[in-house]
Amino acid sequence: MASRFNRHDLLEQILDPSKVIDEKFRQVTLAMQDSSEITGTVEAEDARKITLRPNPLSIETRDLLKEKVRTRTVSSLSPMPAGLLNTLTAGQVLDLLAFLETGGNPAASNFAPPLGPERVPPK
Repeated sequence: MASRFNRHDLLEQILDPSKVIDEKFRQVTLAMQDSSEITGTVEAEDARKITLRPNPLSIETRDLLKEKVRTRTVSSLSPMPAGLLNTLTAGQVLDLLAFLETGGNPAASNFAPPLGPERVPPK
C-alpha cells in the first residue's frame, strides 16, 4: 500500500472508497438477453467472452458470452463499504494506517503493536 499511497491518500481511500476506484476492483453489471443481471469484477475479456468474478471474496468466476450481453454498466461505487473507521478509536486508526504502510512489519519505525485501546503504555 505504501508504494501506491502516502498516508493522507491512504486515509482518504479508506474514508471515501468510491472517490478513486482501481480498475481491477471496479464492478460492472451485465444485463443479459434473458433479462437476468450479473454484477462483478471483470477478470478477463476477449472478443468472444467476459470472465466475471461475482464475489470478490471467492475464486469462483463465470464466463459469459458477449453475444448474450444486452448492456454493460460500470459502477461508480467501490465494493469496499464507506464508514469502515466509524467504530475505531483514533489510536486504532493510526495503528491501521501504520500496519498498511509497513505491510505489518513490526520492525518498521512507524509501526509498533498496540499497547491498548489508545496505545497508552501501562503504569
